[in-house]
This record gives sequence, C-alpha cells and structure tokens, in this order.
Amino acid sequence: MKIFRIFQALAALLLPAVSCSRGPLDSGTEGRGELRIDISGALPSVRAAGDDGELMNSLRVWAVSGDGTIYRHASLDPGDIRQTVTFEDMLLGDYTLYALANCTALDAYVEDGKIDAAFTDATLPEVDFDAGEFEPSFAGKEGYGRGMPLSYSGPLHVAPGTNNVSISLLRVCGRIDIVVRNHTDRELVLTEMELSEDNPDSGFLFFKDHTLPDGAAYGQFSSLPADGLSPIGPSEEETVISQYLYETAHDKQLTMRIFGQLDNGIDEPKDFGSRTDEYKLTYIDSYGNPVPLSDLCRNERLTLAVNVYWTGDEARLDFSVA
Repeated sequence: MKIFRIFQALAALLLPAVSCSRGPLDSGTEGRGELRIDISGALPSVRAAGDDGELMNSLRVWAVSGDGTIYRHASLDPGDIRQTVTFEDMLLGDYTLYALANCTALDAYVEDGKIDAAFTDATLPEVDFDAGEFEPSFAGKEGYGRGMPLSYSGPLHVAPGTNNVSISLLRVCGRIDIVVRNHTDRELVLTEMELSEDNPDSGFLFFKDHTLPDGAAYGQFSSLPADGLSPIGPSEEETVISQYLYETAHDKQLTMRIFGQLDNGIDEPKDFGSRTDEYKLTYIDSYGNPVPLSDLCRNERLTLAVNVYWTGDEARLDFSVA
C-alpha cells in the first residue's frame, strides 16, 4: 500500500511538468523559428505583362496569424528586382503571408494590428472611361505612382530552425496586344477595329482568380489611332492595339469588329471583315480545339494575331494567340 501511495505522489508531481510541455513555448529559442523570405519582382518572360513591374521601389511584407493579427511586418525601399526579408524568433505555426511592392496604400497596417476586409479586399484605382482612359494608370494616385504595383498572398508554415521561402510577386495588370498580319501579296488598309466593351474598370490588389470588385464596370479598349494607320505591306504586320488592363472575369467572351481593304494597285480594292458583324475571338489550342478568348489574366501578356489571307477572289480572317 505504501508503494502505491508513493507512486501516486510521484505521478502527481510529474503531471504538471507534462502539461507544461504541451503549452505555448515562448521562452528562449526552443519552439521558435526564423523565416527568410526571398522576394523577386515580376520577372520578365515571353508572356510577361511588359517591362513595368520588375523593380520593387517600395516593399511591404506582412506575416499574419490565424486570427488576423499582424505578427511580423517589414517596410523597406529596395529599388531592386530581388530582396530578402528575415523575421526572427517567430512562434511555430501557420500564417498568411502578404507582400506588396510599388504601393503604399496599406501602410497603416503595422505589427500587432489586425487586417480586415479593407486590407484583403483592397481595390485598385479605377479606369475613368468617361475621361477617355482605356487602361489603368497609377501616376498621381494616392498610395501609388512608383511603378506597376506587384502583390502576393499565400499560406505559410513556420517550423523549428530556419525556414527558407521564395516568392515571386505578380503584376496587378495584364497586357493585350492586337497584331494584324498581312499574309497576302496586296497592300492592307485597316479602317476599323474595335474590341467588345469587356475592359474592366477596377480590380483587386491581391489576386482573387478572375473575381471583380462589387460594382466594377466594363468599358472600351483602346482602338485605332484617330489619324488611322499607314497601310500594311504584303507579308508585313502591325501592332494596332497595345495596352494594360485589369484581370477580367471568367465569363467574358471577347469579340471584335474589324473592317479594311486589300489593294493590289490594279483591281478594285477588296473588302475584308465587316463594319457591323462581330467576330467571336477564338484560337486553336495545342490539341487542335477552338478555344474562346473568355478571360485575360494579370501578370500575363497576350498577343492576339489577326491573320488576313487572300484565297481565290476573297479575303479570309482567322485568329491566333501567342
């Protein structure tokens, strides 16, 4: 009986120690981790949205805990395409990592504060179609103006020791180029070209997969220059439209109205396209299937080629995407 009581006493002494070992480990370096984040700007590539957006002139980084508390925050101005940010002595666990370059609109969110919908659902400056704008502009806008805004958001887990993480920021805009390619032996005169009014006037600062802010509207893309284009010679091409744009929704089927003439200098010029009908923009994928051009992505550059052919005694159009 005495042996049993001694065992009970020992067990009672040991239980608190076991219990403490399962609680928060917030002393010394045990149960802590270091986070090293290698951050790159939106690096150029074949499908990059343009040259703007490579440099991170300003950079803000937030590590946010599950309850929305900003556990770590960094604010710096690297002026470079790469930057390493280190957060030391972090509690182990899951976080959401946010990074933002070339935008100071969220500078009020600092360590120990809370993020909210105004942060996670922050929107970009609106395109003012009524003022003749066709593409996003950041110069002179409060919190912007230091280059193309770049952003990132994603889950993060901190384990014991040093945690090395690499992330690439995304441009908040995409870019669309419309190239007319003359595959004939005639001179091509383009008199009209207009895309459907599917150009969004706003978008989210952080990626939300083709979701637009409530109340976002669509307007016109840029079109032919007011003074027209010089004729496009045989076997030549011309970039007619080139502009930035915000990401579109998934359900948009882009269309185009295009009209022009082919002239060999001898016969009457031959019309191609239509002044009234719209072409549904489709392209052939790698499997040989026609795919509707239904969405345009941030951080992507899409080149749509309008190919003009002369077959027999009539013009023929098709479209391809690069």
